[in-house]
Amino acid sequence: MAETNLTKDGAQTNAFEDFRCSPFLAGGLQPQSIHFSATVYIILSITIFLGNSLILIALHKESSLHPPSKLLYRCLATTDLLVGIFSQSMMATYCMSLANDNCSLCRYASDATFITSYTFCGVSLLTMTAISVDRLLALLLGLRYRQTVTLKRTYIMVAAFWVLSSLTGLCCILNYRIALWLELSCTPSFGGGLHEIFTFFSAVHILLSITAFVTNSFIAVALHKESSLHRPSKLLYCSLATTDLLVGLVAQPLYATYWVSLVQEHWSLCRYAFDAVYIMGPALFLVSLMTMTAISVDRLLALLLGLRYKQIVTLKRTYIIVATIWILAIVSSLWAILDDRIIILHRLITIPLCLLISLASYTKIFRTLRYHQVQAEDPVQQQPSQLNVLNIAQYRKAVYSALWVQLALVVCFAPFFIVVTAIAHSNKTHSSHLVILWGIADVLVYFNSTLNPFLYCWRISEVRQAMKQTIRQALCFYILLSITAFAGNSLILVALYKESSLHPPSKLLYRCLATTDLLVGLVAQPLYATYWMSVFQEHWSRCRYARDAGYVTSYVLILVSLMTMTAISVDRLLALLLGLRYKQIVTLKRTYIIVTTFWVFNIVASLCGIFYPSIIYLYSSLVSPFCLVISFASYTKIFCTLRNHQAQVRDQQQSSQTNALNMARFRKAVDSALWVQLALVVCYAPMYTVEIVVTCTNKYSLLLVIVRKVAIILLYYNSTLNPFLYCWKISAVRQANRGNECRIMSTTNFTRGGTKTKTFEELVCSPSLIMDGLQSASVSFAAVNIFLAVTAFQVGNSLILVALHKESSLHPPSKLLLRCLATTDLLVGLVAQPLHVITLMSAVHEHWSLCDHAREASYITGVALCGVSLLTMAVISVDRLLALLLGLRYKEIVTLKRIYITIASFWVLCLVASLCIIFDQRITNLFILISVPLSLLISLASYTKIFRTLRHHQAQVQQQPSQPNALNMARYRKAVHSALWVQSVLVICYTPCPFVVFVITSSTTYSSTSVVAREIAAILIYFNSTLNPFLYCWKISEVRRAMKQTIRQALCCPWS
Repeated sequence: MAETNLTKDGAQTNAFEDFRCSPFLAGGLQPQSIHFSATVYIILSITIFLGNSLILIALHKESSLHPPSKLLYRCLATTDLLVGIFSQSMMATYCMSLANDNCSLCRYASDATFITSYTFCGVSLLTMTAISVDRLLALLLGLRYRQTVTLKRTYIMVAAFWVLSSLTGLCCILNYRIALWLELSCTPSFGGGLHEIFTFFSAVHILLSITAFVTNSFIAVALHKESSLHRPSKLLYCSLATTDLLVGLVAQPLYATYWVSLVQEHWSLCRYAFDAVYIMGPALFLVSLMTMTAISVDRLLALLLGLRYKQIVTLKRTYIIVATIWILAIVSSLWAILDDRIIILHRLITIPLCLLISLASYTKIFRTLRYHQVQAEDPVQQQPSQLNVLNIAQYRKAVYSALWVQLALVVCFAPFFIVVTAIAHSNKTHSSHLVILWGIADVLVYFNSTLNPFLYCWRISEVRQAMKQTIRQALCFYILLSITAFAGNSLILVALYKESSLHPPSKLLYRCLATTDLLVGLVAQPLYATYWMSVFQEHWSRCRYARDAGYVTSYVLILVSLMTMTAISVDRLLALLLGLRYKQIVTLKRTYIIVTTFWVFNIVASLCGIFYPSIIYLYSSLVSPFCLVISFASYTKIFCTLRNHQAQVRDQQQSSQTNALNMARFRKAVDSALWVQLALVVCYAPMYTVEIVVTCTNKYSLLLVIVRKVAIILLYYNSTLNPFLYCWKISAVRQANRGNECRIMSTTNFTRGGTKTKTFEELVCSPSLIMDGLQSASVSFAAVNIFLAVTAFQVGNSLILVALHKESSLHPPSKLLLRCLATTDLLVGLVAQPLHVITLMSAVHEHWSLCDHAREASYITGVALCGVSLLTMAVISVDRLLALLLGLRYKEIVTLKRIYITIASFWVLCLVASLCIIFDQRITNLFILISVPLSLLISLASYTKIFRTLRHHQAQVQQQPSQPNALNMARYRKAVHSALWVQSVLVICYTPCPFVVFVITSSTTYSSTSVVAREIAAILIYFNSTLNPFLYCWKISEVRRAMKQTIRQALCCPWS
């Protein structure tokens, strides 16, 4: 790819395209090496040419192969032949021209090699994929294979491969000019003297923004109300209207800001606005384009499938397609943060491809309709077909409606594509004519979002009728909205106060929700009105107070409302699942505590936002999706449960049964989970403390660096410790481990999970680390980490995973959680600790680039693995609590599928949170500060509830001595003590780290002592992963015997 560098004044520096054929590059290479490379390319070219020529002749003579399959193999051999004829020859020419300082020939040969290589490699890759699909179809279709996979279709597919690959090669060699264009878009040299035209562009975008937002809002409401349209088709139109709505709401205001900043020469604002536009704009436009392509394919399927259309094109599949379209468009646009040329290349490939698919679909539709019309007019054909079932008149109308929207999109998008292509081929990087054409093309692209609603109303009668009704209702609704908000919520509060039939906790939640709505109209909106009036009157003191008060109250009330709605959804779910026990568990006191917690948390977060606005931004960005996901999951569970409610009611009407829960086994499982939880806490706490100190401090010392290293090692040690805890506390794991060989498996744990400041992390990979005399300390830390990595990976966790894999007596969801925890422990020794060792040794050898990359990778993997471990431990504690509370319903509610979903959610959440450090480290820090205390709090609450319940059960058993004691108290106490040992070790290993982080945060200067202290805290954390397997073997006799048996077999009979 071409790399273009610009100076601050917009001047272009030497690009890679110039450097690759420069005398400097030739002078830096030995002539012998260049001539040797050219000779190798020539030999390979001759070999490839002769070999593939023979292959093509053999394929031409062969007649037993299926013609489409033979065509694919001939295409593959042709690409290989062309590689030898052109690519290898051009590469040899490039090498020789480089050796002879022929720069002109060198550039031509380099460009030719680049284009042909991209083209031929792309065709080869696509052809190999087509061959694999061809073999799959031959297996699945059976006798229908030869009818479906025809020679004509294969020719079309191969031709498409060549066209796409050729376009890709051309785009890759030309898109660096477009990247240069984008770099110059916010510089004084860009379109100088065109301020009046830029102002006109800004005014047009503002006008189109308003019309696009208003019209698409009405279209979205009208589509929501319309019920006569096929639901998958309506969903596609809703997606299209949503993208047009967001264009008017977000993209066009940003574009108007960009043009205004160019006129005012606010270059910083210009760059931010331009970057935002080129992230948001391509995402929305690509969604529109791909959605229109999906609509064309939908119309084609409606014609071809006939009665099977509604069975194949379902709402669920359409939701998946729409979600995929949004994800692909957003991801491709976000790549522009790393390299602008990625989104340019994506546009140049995606736009023609979508248009080609739409063209092919509509061509096939009209050819099929013409064929159907001829059949209908032929009196000889009397047999009805599936097309006769289809209402052809209505179908033609729907096709023409979609085609009008498609044509409008093509007309609006085509100029932009042409202008971008012209920019790529232009030698004048910032010509005023190109700037004007580019602005006009962008206006046309945005105009499509305004034009679409009018096309919907013109061509779709159902939407037109719903639009008229929506406008009439909206006029009355917006007039009454402001008046009824205060009065309505006041009446609701009075009614809830008088109502006595509602369950008090549920009533309290509704009262809280109504109160927040009332306070919005009573407090927040008047404060904002005061703010704006003070701005107009220039009362700046009153303006600041009103702004801060409105800021605090708005965030408090909005977030309390969101959390209360989430609590209501969970309350309804509990009322369904708990049955008669609902009123005992969901009490008024607990609900008061929850509501008070909502208010306190949000008030504190909003007050902190006055001094540090980023806190409330990050807090709301995490809380809002979390609450929405919980509400969605709760209501999904409610509706799924109601579907089977009738059968459950019949089961509950049977005579009461004794508690079939094996209390002894349950107590043992609870103690085992608790031990692992304690071990994790002890190992993770030191690192958590160290990272807090690092965040708050401004000056570091040698001791702090050592403590941090020890904390990281202690964190990793948890991965080694857990397998021994499993063997010590879980007899089933210990028994299943007999006869197994020690296998190497991948597992994960948490590495560097704390908050960090950029200055402190730079100290770790900087020359100041060497000047402070930390070479020997770093080598020692690396040696300790290597030892702990070996023990965590090889000593215990591999055996634990094998034992859990063989063990069948454990409940599958519980076993899955234990395997997830053992996997995190194993990956600590396999991935996290080696990365940490690379960080330390690269700092010792002053390889600062490698040190920075290894440090970032260690931090990302550490946060991800630690987060998964903590969340898994919390889920294990909740799993044990549910096994105690739910009884016979435990296996119905806690299923393997739900645990898989939970674990997958943990991995995705932790990976996303850890990768956020690439963009903003504060997001990762906030995730750590929320997830760690929350996980520990959930575990503490779960185990507290377990022990209180077991104590109550023991008292009941003692009062009824005539009944057999179903609980093996001695065995249970042993299991409890085992779990407490693991949990205590985790707390001990993890506790130093948060304190070290706090000290670093409180300090005012940076020094090597901070690095040493933090490393010591890290070592303690890693040490927990090594200690866990020994605890398992010490406290769980079954695990100890299985480990001995496995080691004895490995030493004596390694081949068995």
